[in-house]
Amino acid sequence: MKRDAIPRKAIEPRSSAAEPRDGGVQSVDRALHIIETLAEDDEGYRLSDLAVRTGLSTSTVHRLLATLEKRRFVQFDRTESKWHVGAQSFSVGATFTRRRNFTAQAMPYLRKLRDLTRETATRRANHFRFTEVASSLPRKNISVFQK
Repeated sequence: MKRDAIPRKAIEPRSSAAEPRDGGVQSVDRALHIIETLAEDDEGYRLSDLAVRTGLSTSTVHRLLATLEKRRFVQFDRTESKWHVGAQSFSVGATFTRRRNFTAQAMPYLRKLRDLTRETATRRANHFRFTEVASSLPRKNISVFQK
């Protein structure tokens, strides 16, 4: 029985996975490399695919995934036997967005565009599925978080 193959672009294993970058901690570098690799594809990866893509041994990848799973940085889909980025990875990444306050930076430009065009102006952050709207109705600014 053949498993459904997912078409993916050919990627060479990264040579830096085996060595820490800039004298860093090897296990941390490898764990982050796994998370970065998982983030490349929403379909997820099987253990063996992750090992090939990261250039790490299957046993090393499995140990790191087990640790990352305990901390909710990755999650395992048992029905498809695939690994995905976990909720904690999103929480940590969302901190960057909150710290930068993109909404406050964008709103003056959205309001100006709205006023010039007399149309609703929108900024959408696709990765976070968050939309800011400067409505064509005066003084109506709306932020919508979409699932």
